[in-house]
Amino acid sequence: MKQSTEIRPAREADMGAVGRLYTDSWQRTYRGLIPDWVLDEMTPEKSRDKWTRYREQKENGLFVLERDGAVAGLVACRPFPERENSALLDSLHVAPEAQGGGWGRRLIARAARWARESWFREQKENGLFVLERDGAVAGLVACRPFPERENSALLDSLHVAPEAQGGGWGRRLIARAARWARESGFQELVIFVVQGNRRAEQLYRGMGAEELYFFHDPVDGAPSWALAWEDLEALEELGDRN
Repeated sequence: MKQSTEIRPAREADMGAVGRLYTDSWQRTYRGLIPDWVLDEMTPEKSRDKWTRYREQKENGLFVLERDGAVAGLVACRPFPERENSALLDSLHVAPEAQGGGWGRRLIARAARWARESWFREQKENGLFVLERDGAVAGLVACRPFPERENSALLDSLHVAPEAQGGGWGRRLIARAARWARESGFQELVIFVVQGNRRAEQLYRGMGAEELYFFHDPVDGAPSWALAWEDLEALEELGDRN
């Protein structure tokens, strides 16, 4: 019977098997190379917790080799800030029963793909768009990832010159930010509005933004609302309305 084998992102349910594989691999490979006490203190449970935390860091990559439903290998990779535009292949292990089949090489290739894709995402991390009228900049919208909330982007700045106000350009710039957020893989777009800025608040709420929480700006202390749009496609469509 042909074996079912794939390399895929690690899941929460894999963490126990990952912990066992990692502990066994270290204790077999490094005995005699590093102090015994280091290896003797390792347990599958400690390793499970280590890789659970690692996986929860969104900037890291953790992939497993699955053969017939069992974890038979792993590769871990993360940013390497000591060198510019560099990633670190942090850990590579293949179970004894899977060795000799080229799986180590394929796991390394998967890490290389992760590093390449992560680099491209990093270059496109922020979005900055301008409204141009008759060759002059008359508005801007800026957006970026919002790590305080899962799968969220922040509409960081929105401005329309006085001569362009009243023509629906603020709405269209917001729609452009929604498109950027959707294409970047985010599921919601957050915006902050200072309490008392009724014109802006009316625009955002009128376009479907819902209240998240009230806070005081950490820089100037201004009382503000955090609002959010969850339906990014619908928000994009509002930009096409007259």
